Amino acid sequence: MPPKRLSGSEPRPKVQVLSWVAEWKPHLSAKAARCIALGSLIENLYGTIMVSMLGARAKPAAAMYASMRNARAQADAVRAVARVTLTQEELDFLDAVKVICDRAKKHRHHFAHWIWARADSYPEAITLINPADLLEYEANQPGMVQSNNDNRGLQSSFDPSGCLIYDEQALDEALAELIEAEELLAQLRILYVDFARKIRAAGDPLELPILEHPKVKAEVEKLVLRRARNANGDS
Repeated sequence: MPPKRLSGSEPRPKVQVLSWVAEWKPHLSAKAARCIALGSLIENLYGTIMVSMLGARAKPAAAMYASMRNARAQADAVRAVARVTLTQEELDFLDAVKVICDRAKKHRHHFAHWIWARADSYPEAITLINPADLLEYEANQPGMVQSNNDNRGLQSSFDPSGCLIYDEQALDEALAELIEAEELLAQLRILYVDFARKIRAAGDPLELPILEHPKVKAEVEKLVLRRARNANGDS
């Protein structure tokens, strides 16, 4: 479930840029910090999956992956290797789990890259401001400069409707999504090591929860259906 958004209707909520909300609400900040940590762990796991797929040829690819600073470029590199290494079924599992991970990682992106703030209508929550919205607000009033950038209230001309509200429930849900995504990705890696691929190729059962996970199965079904439609020329 996504976090709530602030209302943009009148009277508009008062929003205060406030980085030290992290100290003011330490129990919430600790959960936000774990969201960031899990997101980084997920990105690292993509690299370890590529290493698993390549086996003895992994060292040069691992060095290349580590040199990439863009998460999308890293994901593209992993999928390029997957296309020439995996069976279609294995590739479907990778794509399905990536959908789940990308959905969960949005929380990590918000906490790491959006502006931390406080809204008077949600005093028990972390409010996050989209940097693009704050920049637009600044651009609309270039003559007004405040000496304090942090710990400042935004004027009523600021539209808060793009702000996200992470109260304790929203944070718990975000954490649950990221934990599930990381665990699924860790299980996926096991599918791609040599011994597991040989077991599956021989037709022997490999008992991993990911193979029967309802969210993964649902995403795989979507991929199979989309591929069938494309093969038939359907839109």
